[in-house]
Amino acid sequence: MNNRIFYTQLAILILFSISWIGVAALIPILSPYTYIGATYFLFFALFVWIAFFLGKKSLVSNNKNSFTSLVMVLIFAKLVFSLIIIVAYDKIAMPQNSYHVIHFLIFYLLYSFFEFRVLYQLSNQDGEKK
Repeated sequence: MNNRIFYTQLAILILFSISWIGVAALIPILSPYTYIGATYFLFFALFVWIAFFLGKKSLVSNNKNSFTSLVMVLIFAKLVFSLIIIVAYDKIAMPQNSYHVIHFLIFYLLYSFFEFRVLYQLSNQDGEKK
């Protein structure tokens, strides 16, 4: 996967995410959580961007296991940072309910699927070169 394709697909996903935040702001039970929803969106978009470039770098490494190790570290890091963000928001903002998790789940699923797809295409692209 080259940079142009990645950026095009990421831009489409970002536009969808911004649209979701706009629609969610109009839904009464989700509107109080627009800012934390935007935070989740920015976190996952940045995470996918970092994963793409680390994935490309690990494929050119001399270590054959670097890509697999990177994928495992990315999964663990995403889970830990996601947990930190959710717990920090719950402790700092003390929301009345847990509807902010709806934003989190939507963005987590969308960006995890996209990240998996991007890394899978990168690994297949590397296999075709060898």
